[in-house]
Parts: sequence; C-alpha cells; structure tokens
Amino acid sequence: MKKIRIVLVALSAVYVLLTIIFLLNDDSLFNNFNLLKLIDYLQAWIIVGLVLLVGVIVAGSLYIRNLKKENRQLEKDYNAVKARLYDIEEERKTEITRRQTEEEETERKLNAFNQSLKDKNRAGDNYNAGTGRTDPDKNAGFDKRGYQSGDTRPSSDGDTSV
Repeated sequence: MKKIRIVLVALSAVYVLLTIIFLLNDDSLFNNFNLLKLIDYLQAWIIVGLVLLVGVIVAGSLYIRNLKKENRQLEKDYNAVKARLYDIEEERKTEITRRQTEEEETERKLNAFNQSLKDKNRAGDNYNAGTGRTDPDKNAGFDKRGYQSGDTRPSSDGDTSV
C-alpha cells in the first residue's frame, strides 16, 4: 500500500509541476503551439488531476487504516504479554510465599524436635542423677536400679533375677 501511495504522490507532483508550467506560459503556449484548439484536452487534464488527487487521498486513507489495524493488533499482543507477565509474577510470588511457609514449617518442626531432644536429655539427666551417673553412655548395661545387667545381687523380696 505504501508503494502505491508513493507512486501516486510522485505522479501528482509531476502533474502539478506541468500544470504550473502550463499556467505560467499560457499566452506563449496558446500562440506558439495553437493550443486554443486543444481546450477540450484541458478539461481532460483537470479530470486527470482530480483522479490523481482522489487516488492519493484514498491510498493515504487505506495506508492509515492498515497502520491503525496493525496498531490495534500490536496493542492486543502487548496486553496479552502484559497479562502473561502479571500471571507469571503472581505465580512466582505464590511460589515464594509457599516456599517461605514450608521453610517456616520445617524450621518450626526442627525446633520442636530439638526441644523434644533437650527435654529428653533433661529427663535422662534426672534419671541418671538418681544413680549418680551423668553420662548416658556410661549407663549402658545398667538397669533402672543402677545394677549391671547379669548382676545377681539379691533384691529386697529375695528374687535374684534382674
């Protein structure tokens, strides 16, 4: 469409230039070339000029319409890309929030586990405090009365089993 418009504008420029030359030299052209007989052609010349003018206007309108159509399509594409980018950003934010929640939950569980281990060690220390032993590894092989397993000391009820 742009090429047609350029050709029509060039033809119109040539037409206008020839018309200006014709009008400036009308007396000499009429007398020298006997153009008075060609006055009917002058009407055709004006009609050609009008056709060229209408062609330039129509070509320009079509070109502008195509540009607007392309612009609308590009705006639709731009909005679609913007919407997709927004969706990706929201998805990423949701993912980050989910991961932070998972990390907090994992850290909370880990802290609860560590606290339970500390509580267990304190309970074990209290148990070992009764036997006089503080190291849990040194308690290996001892029963709850503090005797080594396999020890045959008599109990208060006379039972020798451990």
